[in-house]
Formats: sequence, structure tokens, C-alpha cells
Amino acid sequence: MKKMLYFWAAYLLFFALPFPCILYYSIGYPVDAAERTSPAFAAVWLALSILLWALLAATYVHTLLRAPFRAQARTRAIQRTAIRRRARLVQAQDTGRLMRGWRVWNLTLAFDNLSGTPIQDQMLAVDSQPQLQRFVVDNQLDALLSDDPGGYPNVVLEGAMPEIDRGRLLRRALIGVVLLAALVAYYAWCWSDPGQGNGQGWTFLAPWHPLLVMPACLCGYLVLGRLFTRMAGIDRRAEALN
Repeated sequence: MKKMLYFWAAYLLFFALPFPCILYYSIGYPVDAAERTSPAFAAVWLALSILLWALLAATYVHTLLRAPFRAQARTRAIQRTAIRRRARLVQAQDTGRLMRGWRVWNLTLAFDNLSGTPIQDQMLAVDSQPQLQRFVVDNQLDALLSDDPGGYPNVVLEGAMPEIDRGRLLRRALIGVVLLAALVAYYAWCWSDPGQGNGQGWTFLAPWHPLLVMPACLCGYLVLGRLFTRMAGIDRRAEALN
């Protein structure tokens, strides 16, 4: 399953990033004087390009950098409300990841939701006490439910100690810095490139330039992905807790 997801992610990224560059630099490059836009339109395209990239950067920070801290705070809030349920372990899958030397498991739990309806939900858990063999199928575990389902997580195990994988978070931050540096370098190169900027400012910018096409494609993917999750009912797992 993960291999398929990686394949489709790489496939979509190819058409969002390298493909627009291949088309532009094989068809519309270098930019002729007659094809340049007016300074006013160039300013509009530049502002739109920066806005789209800024939206992507904000999404990256919100989803990959701030999310662990939000999940930690929500876990502690759930522990304070202490809506307890007895849960049966339906499935336990080793993710292959380690956190401080302990295995990370993907657990599927069966329990009654807030209204008493039997449901199943998934969660990640770190087995800090493997000698207890808690994560064996059909074991009974004490689970705590959120009284306000919607965010992540909605269910935590009794006695869980929420921690942030700081190594993983640092890698994400470094990747973000590298991507941002590459983007700034591309802007600078386009500005100084004889086939584009050539001392005439941003008048080479047009709707088909990669600086506009690439972020527009990525933003489109985000919107379509959000619509797909809603249509597929993926977001309804939180609603099932009610």
C-alpha cells in the first residue's frame, strides 16, 4: 500500500514540478521581446506566484511542523477529560519505526463510542514496555476518548505519555529550509538569466511560467486531495466517536 502511495506521489509531483520546466524551457525559452508582459502585469504575476508559494509554505508548516505539537496538546487535553472505554485490540501492525529505541505500532481498536455504538479506530502507539506484551491481538486496553471529536488524535491509551519525535521534526524542518533555499535560488536565477530577466525585471513572467504553474499545480493537488478525503468519508472517523 505504501509503495503505491509513494508511486502516485512521485507521479503527480513529476507533472507538477519537472514537467512544467521541461515544457517551458523547450518551447517558450528564451523569451522574445514581443512576448514580454507589461511591468504592471509582471507585478501581478509575481505577486500571484509569491502568494501561491506562501500558501504552500504555510501548509507545510501547519501540516508537518506544527501538527506534532497540536497532537501532543490534544492528547493531554483528552487525558484531562478522561472519558474511558474498554477497547479490544483488533489488529497490531509494526510500522518498522523506532522512537528512542522502542517500536512504533499501528493499532486498530474496537470500542463503544460516546453514544454506545460499537466502532473501530486506528492509532499509533509506542511500546515502551514490550515485556508486558500489551499489543497482542484480542487484548483488552483502557482507552480515553475525546469529548470533542474532530482533531487528531481522538483516542489515546490510558497512561500514554505524549512525546514528539524531535529527530523526525528536525528532518522535516531541514527539508523545508532546503526547499525554500532552492526556490529563492530559482527566483534569483530567473531574474538574472539572459534568456528571461535579462535586465528587464520580471516582464518574462506569464501564466505558463514554471514559477506560476508549479505552485498552482501543487495547490490544486491540495484542494483535490481535500475534496477526495471528504467524498471518501476519510474524515468521518472522528464523527463516529459521537
